[in-house]
Amino acid sequence: MKKKLLILTALATTALLITGCQHQIKADSRTTNFKTTAVKKKTNKIDLILKHMTLNEKIGQLYFAHSTGNTKQMMQDVKKYHLGGTTLFAPDFQNKTKAQFDSEMRNYQKIAIMVY
Repeated sequence: MKKKLLILTALATTALLITGCQHQIKADSRTTNFKTTAVKKKTNKIDLILKHMTLNEKIGQLYFAHSTGNTKQMMQDVKKYHLGGTTLFAPDFQNKTKAQFDSEMRNYQKIAIMVY
């Protein structure tokens, strides 16, 4: 009896979730068309990038590595493993000016983009 009640509850919850997702918001058509066009352009760019990525590059994009503060090593890892990002900690900020830190972040971005 408990098993049937549990299954029935799960099915009812699933049905409510599915039907609840069909709510549509009416918006100004000019705004919608502009947003739709912008989304399509962005989607096309993303599709183009994904089309030229290897499986290893796609898998690498799923991972974030934690930084040890060793910039050279992190840049090598970003390039080698096609990392999707890095998590920064105190050593990444210590004894650096804002300009130095900004420069390092731009270099990470350049290396990540060069892969694609």
